[in-house]
Amino acid sequence: MKLSSVSGRELDIKDVINIVKREKKDLLDLLSKFDKMGFDIDISHILNAFEGAYGMEWLEDYYINNEAELRKYY
Repeated sequence: MKLSSVSGRELDIKDVINIVKREKKDLLDLLSKFDKMGFDIDISHILNAFEGAYGMEWLEDYYINNEAELRKYY
């Protein structure tokens, strides 16, 4: 729920950042799971959370290496 398109509050994003750090979640795995469960997730919130967890350089590298797969979620 903290990643839904109606949420996105700063506190929610901070909570998701901590979850990503603690659980070592993979961005594409997480997107796939949400998609299969039928959640309406705003991908920008997920990208913000992963940037907060791992940094902008990590996110840039991840995006470059997985661009085709990530485009499915836009």
